Amino acid sequence: MFGVGIFEILVILIVAVIFLGPDKLPQAAVDIAKFMRALRKTINDAKETFDNEVRLSELKKEALSYKETLTKDITQSVDSLTSIPKDLTNEITKSLDEVDSSTSKNVDSQKTESQKTESIEAQNGEIQKSPETLALESLNFQSEAIDKEIAELNKQAQQENEENETNHNDKNLSAQNTQDSNNKA
Repeated sequence: MFGVGIFEILVILIVAVIFLGPDKLPQAAVDIAKFMRALRKTINDAKETFDNEVRLSELKKEALSYKETLTKDITQSVDSLTSIPKDLTNEITKSLDEVDSSTSKNVDSQKTESQKTESIEAQNGEIQKSPETLALESLNFQSEAIDKEIAELNKQAQQENEENETNHNDKNLSAQNTQDSNNKA
């Protein structure tokens, strides 16, 4: 173990017999054996403690990396979920704008035609409104109602976007707070 051969052990035993004598030698051998066992046990306990600490630090590193990947995945999922309502509201707004512009074009063209027919009728002295003029006036009224509904839908879409953004910001803040509290712990 320590580079001690058989010859060295015999020399140590002879010296021990000379100094301790045959009466005290067995008790000294028992005491030395107990000391060696206690020394081995202490060394083994220190090794086990060191190995446990190394394993524990490795587990902590793995847990932190797993936590970071989960946090990244969650934030990406939240971002993708918040972008879906934005995309939908943008598409709805575009569709409503297209409908609004097409109805306003139709109403404008019908207005000019009705104005022409009314001016011709007024020149002829006829004050009665034609069925086409009455239909155009009702379309004009319906167009205004549709414009109001479109404006209300746009306001609702903007409010939903703002609510989604505040919810997203609140979630990010709570995630950061929990991460900070976990880091402090």
